[in-house]
Amino acid sequence: MSVSKENVTAQGATLSGNTANAGGIEQVLQKVNLPAVGGEGTLTRTVLEKTQAQVSSIGQKIILKSGRRVHFFGGEDEELLVVHNPQGEIELAVRFTAAGPVLNFSAAAFNLQTPGDVKINCRKLLVNSTEAIELNSGGNMVQKINGEKTTQVRGKSFYEAHTVAIKSRRGNVNVKANDDVRLDGERIKLNS
Repeated sequence: MSVSKENVTAQGATLSGNTANAGGIEQVLQKVNLPAVGGEGTLTRTVLEKTQAQVSSIGQKIILKSGRRVHFFGGEDEELLVVHNPQGEIELAVRFTAAGPVLNFSAAAFNLQTPGDVKINCRKLLVNSTEAIELNSGGNMVQKINGEKTTQVRGKSFYEAHTVAIKSRRGNVNVKANDDVRLDGERIKLNS
């Protein structure tokens, strides 16, 4: 997109060309901690230097009616889009790389609704909740695990169903308790 140094106002947004400076870009990149594609890490110093070298020709900023500011930065190998809220905090950051976009956003709430399917395909899925996790299904639920499964509960654990079946295809079924092991049923059958 070609933008002159003069401000252009369209549909309530102010677009400024060449408004960024090298110091501003470095401050933005330090605040945006995006994982590198293919491994953990932050935006590399090389990308920062390349971005600073080209800032005179690629720095662009859009000011929206809400007070949000949208910044565009571009380097030789990567491009960066950052959205600041009126308080100056980063709400959205998208880093465009040859391997694909890397997205990082912050919001008060996130709602996703669709009458169709929602599919997630990734190498590793990590979910962290500070209060609770609740899963509700109006139908069945199936879990398929190719490796091992470990469940650790700090408090009590309850399992309830109409009927319960536990089967070990190979090996033992081991039950260990610090105190008593109690079996309570109408009849207790062993090897029946």
